[in-house]
Amino acid sequence: MELNPDEQYSYMYSMSNLATIKTFHDAGVNVHTFSAYMVDINYSMSNGDDIFNDGCKQLFPFLKVYSDFEDEKYLNKLKKEQILSWVPEKLYVFTNEPLRRLYESSYASELEKCVIKSNTITQDSMYDGEIIPFPSGFGIALFTEGQYHELAQAVVHIYKESNRLFQLLKDERK
Repeated sequence: MELNPDEQYSYMYSMSNLATIKTFHDAGVNVHTFSAYMVDINYSMSNGDDIFNDGCKQLFPFLKVYSDFEDEKYLNKLKKEQILSWVPEKLYVFTNEPLRRLYESSYASELEKCVIKSNTITQDSMYDGEIIPFPSGFGIALFTEGQYHELAQAVVHIYKESNRLFQLLKDERK
């Protein structure tokens, strides 16, 4: 059986969506309400974006997503303040109480290293972007949407590592 390019990309995106769902499931996220993972690129590829957003929101309830279309002024402000080195099409900003408290502690540099190192998880992925330390959390700046499974792995890695560091911080203060 030979697949035409559209069928091949549809299967590639579908498998990426399935891997994204599996990554979030393994991290304890309830995936029962996620979009269907199968896509046909002739009609839509937004399932991956929806799946990624839903999983991230369960891990980081205060997730904010900015787009260059709706939030261009804010993204340009971040670039001017040198938080971003370029203006992405989409920016995910992750924060929660453990991240905020870690950045105010002696674990700040360790958390920042974890965020920066997470780029190695995604270095061969099918999107253009980067994972960056962000005030009180971290950000994912994307130039194009694509296959999200490696980004999901990086987000889960940061989530687990930040929880581990936060537990150490709490244990120190006992």
